[in-house]
Amino acid sequence: MATPLPFFLANAFATTPHGGNQAAVVLFPANDPRSNDVAYFEALARDFNLPMTAIVVASATQKDADVPKYGLRFFGASGFESKLCGHATLATSQVLFNHIHPTATSLSFINPHSGTFKATRVSSGQGGEVGIALPPGGTFIPATPAVASDLGASVLAAAGLSDSDVVAFGTFDKGDQESVLLEISPDVDLKNLKVDTKALTRPTFKTIITQVIGKGDAGGVRVHSRVFIPNKGIDEDPVTGTAHTVLAGYFLTGAGSARLAPHLTAGADTAAATLDAYQVSERMGAMKVSFGADGRPVVVGRSWVTGSGMLEVL
Repeated sequence: MATPLPFFLANAFATTPHGGNQAAVVLFPANDPRSNDVAYFEALARDFNLPMTAIVVASATQKDADVPKYGLRFFGASGFESKLCGHATLATSQVLFNHIHPTATSLSFINPHSGTFKATRVSSGQGGEVGIALPPGGTFIPATPAVASDLGASVLAAAGLSDSDVVAFGTFDKGDQESVLLEISPDVDLKNLKVDTKALTRPTFKTIITQVIGKGDAGGVRVHSRVFIPNKGIDEDPVTGTAHTVLAGYFLTGAGSARLAPHLTAGADTAAATLDAYQVSERMGAMKVSFGADGRPVVVGRSWVTGSGMLEVL
């Protein structure tokens, strides 16, 4: 017989308890008949009407595992399924570490589209830090100068920028999820930049605007970004973990690494550096971004659980 399902509400990659990106986290026991019901997942996501709802299904072999294992899927407010979501993964990890597995130090997730990825506890409690190792963000394809392409010209026009504001422009092509990346001068006030999202008409997955600010905390380099996903009904995403896997490849090992070098100790390897990353949206978010020993981007951020309850059997 079906039983009520626990759910939690959380703010992920948040600098304050009421900042960051919002997610609902719904927990399903192993072998629950509802745990394969995509129509139910879509309905839940529409009901919560948050940027993302995480569907979390316990493994049938949970009791025998040293590292707790869960199936994890992501559904947006309109009911669409996302192949990967960093902030909902972080929110899920915070819920599981603090409410289900208080002694665990790591978790393993499997997603039908993105494969297996892990979360590691850094610190405990409300606002505790968790690191999540995510799949790489794709390969940067430069297009210089930006105004030489219709895509570049349209992005600059939408953001009210000129070619003199551009440091680099191009795309990150990852299958059918193409991301546009625009690096701009640190002199531009990115936080207050007025972006016409209706003018971002090309069917790209994300448009990322970023800039290098200077030295960050703990020897890292501070970068700012904003992310727009209008083709998925998200005019501006408050904080985007997956966009920072793109920025990891770009700034730490790719074309953007030249901008990091002046802010590091002389001779330091940019590939071993950390991005002190701030997404300067209205809700504001932050994370530390680096590469793990296995070559995957690792994003570390804080989350706060803001509520919980039970979903009734209707």
